[in-house]
Amino acid sequence: MKKFENIMDENQAFFNTEEPSEGHFERFEQKLRLQNNRIIFRRKLFTIGKVAAIIVLVVFTAVAIRYNVDTKSDYNTARIEKSSEMNEAEQFYSRMLELSYENIKQINFPNEAQKSRVLQEVSQKDESYTKMKEDLQKDPSNEMAQQAMINYYETRLEVVNQIVANLKLVLNNNS
Repeated sequence: MKKFENIMDENQAFFNTEEPSEGHFERFEQKLRLQNNRIIFRRKLFTIGKVAAIIVLVVFTAVAIRYNVDTKSDYNTARIEKSSEMNEAEQFYSRMLELSYENIKQINFPNEAQKSRVLQEVSQKDESYTKMKEDLQKDPSNEMAQQAMINYYETRLEVVNQIVANLKLVLNNNS
C-alpha cells in the first residue's frame, strides 16, 4: 500500500493535468438530481405500499374476527340448544327408569335378599354409560354421542320393563 501511495505522490502532476469539459459539473448535478428523484420516488412508493399492506391486513383481520365471533355465537347457541334437549331426554329416561325401579320395589318377593339383589342389578350403571357421559360432557353437541346415550337409555328402559313384567309373571305363577 505504501508503494502505491508513493507512486501517486511522485506522479501527481500526470494525474491532474486535464480539466473536465464544459458543462460537466452541470450534467453531473443533473444526473445526481435525477437519480435522487428516482430514489425519493421509490421510497415514497415503498412507504405507500407498506401503508396499503397494513390497511389490507387490518381490514382482513377485522372481517375474520367478525366472522369468527358470529360463527362462535351461532355454534354456542346451537350447542346450548342441543345440550338442553339432551338434558330433557336424560331427565325423561331417568324418570321412567325410576318409575320402573319403584314398580320392582312394590313387587312382593319371597324374601328381601332377592328383592335387594334384583334392585341392585337393575340400578347398576355399566362402564359404557360412564364413557358416554364423559364424551357428552366433553362435546355436548356431538350428535353420535347424544344418539348413543339415548339408545342406551331406551335399551335400559326396555330391559328393566321386561324384568318387571317377567318378575310379575313368575311371582304370580308361584302364588
